[in-house]
Amino acid sequence: RPWCTAGASSAAAVPEVTTTAAGRPHDLARPRAKKPAQRSSTWDHVRSRGSRASASTSGEQREPGEVHASVIPHRASSSQKYSVLVVPATILLLHGFTHTRRSWDPVIAALGESYRPRAPDLPGHGTAAAQRPVTVAACVADVAARAPARFVLGGYSMGARLALHVALAHPARADALVLVGATPGIADPVEREARGREDARLADEIEGSSIEDIAERWGRNPLFKGQSPAVAEAARNDRLRNDPAGLAAALRGLGQGACEPLWSRLGELRLPVTLVVGERDARY
Repeated sequence: RPWCTAGASSAAAVPEVTTTAAGRPHDLARPRAKKPAQRSSTWDHVRSRGSRASASTSGEQREPGEVHASVIPHRASSSQKYSVLVVPATILLLHGFTHTRRSWDPVIAALGESYRPRAPDLPGHGTAAAQRPVTVAACVADVAARAPARFVLGGYSMGARLALHVALAHPARADALVLVGATPGIADPVEREARGREDARLADEIEGSSIEDIAERWGRNPLFKGQSPAVAEAARNDRLRNDPAGLAAALRGLGQGACEPLWSRLGELRLPVTLVVGERDARY
């Protein structure tokens, strides 16, 4: 099933991703590099001369979702020795509204050598605060331009909505989705229009506020009640990396009132999707 739900007790948790190719589940590569900077691993494989080499190992018959691998012979003999180089999958991590790429730092550290993580600042946020336009189409194009040919997408809240748009816009490139606190959008047009008006009003308030006031106000959201002091402080510090004008532009262009609902397109997904929902996040 392309759209399945997985519950979690913490909205900050991101599960291990498993992809499925042609009906066969398999884990994405979890190599152990001798040199961390290489983000790859090698190991030796011995076979007798004349035995049939696996075409899938060399990538000739790689199925969607599989990592690239190459086989390099050390020397010719009655028993040939090979080194297999496995390149971890790239995972793009898209942050939520009022946050930046730095909000993914603990997740990136936890991934270790399992993936090649990339966490960009989305338009209107962090180092991309002045980037315009801030629209769904522009963000999808920006993410796709930063990504390799194949990738896994992970996103939180606003970033999860954008990840879903990216996956639908580039189905041949996305191998899996991990969405935290996500929704395909507001289906009811009247409700969506009302949300758009509310987002526009809030954007005006944000534009006239200091970033310190915005960080404090957002942190008082009842959804975040119960966060540990360390998590709350890290979130506040991350919000302070933003600019009021950029956040206002992001809310106007990327808020739920501005996003096309994707409920009718979920059936187009042909990749594994994992949803993570916090126990206090009753809405999602």
